[in-house]
Amino acid sequence: MLYKIIKKAACLILVILFSIQASGCGIFSKKSDENTQKADQLKNPPKSLVSMEEKTEEIVSQIEEVKKNRKKQERELIQPSKAELEKNDQAQDQESDQKQDQKENKDQSKDQEANKQDKGQEQGDQEKQVSQAKQILVNWNELEASIEQIHKMWNSYEPAAIQEGILDDLITSFEEDLNLLTEAILSRDEDKTLKEANSLYSHYSSFLNAYKHRQPPDIKQMKYLTRQAIIYGQEDKWEDAKVLMPALKKAWENSKLRMSEKNNELIKKIDAIINDFSFLIDAEKINLAQIKGDILLSNLDEVE
Repeated sequence: MLYKIIKKAACLILVILFSIQASGCGIFSKKSDENTQKADQLKNPPKSLVSMEEKTEEIVSQIEEVKKNRKKQERELIQPSKAELEKNDQAQDQESDQKQDQKENKDQSKDQEANKQDKGQEQGDQEKQVSQAKQILVNWNELEASIEQIHKMWNSYEPAAIQEGILDDLITSFEEDLNLLTEAILSRDEDKTLKEANSLYSHYSSFLNAYKHRQPPDIKQMKYLTRQAIIYGQEDKWEDAKVLMPALKKAWENSKLRMSEKNNELIKKIDAIINDFSFLIDAEKINLAQIKGDILLSNLDEVE
């Protein structure tokens, strides 16, 4: 009798456990379906938002390129490379031949005047060489046209942002940074333009989270953090640069969760370059950090 009671109780427990498991599976399946349905309901980002992001990155890239080329030219003036020396030697030989021909055709009475002119020419060449590094300039007219386009695109996108439920604080912060960038461009301040353009760029990952995306929105945040760390390093604000490294690594971990398996090799490359970049930021090596940062940015562009 006792055996039968125990057997019935055991059967009843099994039935209850099976019912709970089946119910639980139904709940999880329902949640999974809801998440899939929610993802499918996301729209593609408006063209105006995509264009703003691209145009802002163009502004950052142009300032960065000018600064790099200017630094390279300054190094050439201090220590010319072989190609530059050969070029200068050829120019000097040609100039020497021309001067020799001129001297042969001039009367002896004009030799003194010719020598004065040669000295004046040499001095002018030296002054020209010293000022060469300053001749690589930002195309401010182009940047002014770009910022005007961003204002127009923002005017087109802002109503959509409000409709999509983008937070008011994000919209306000974006507008403030947009105005600061505009003022920096109009005042033709290179350093301030670079900082404000990168600051404006930091908002795009938050905007893009509301839409479908070709690559994880956190990739945009990683670009911002990489550039900002380099900017801090150039200003010798290393503690501020170091603080950004945990945020960079966290954004990368979030990005990897959204990436497809076909990106496995790229993921390994980015893992490695982030470690290298972070190490150089900690070591306060700006030139090396900038090289690694450029590689990181290039790799991030490949993410899908």
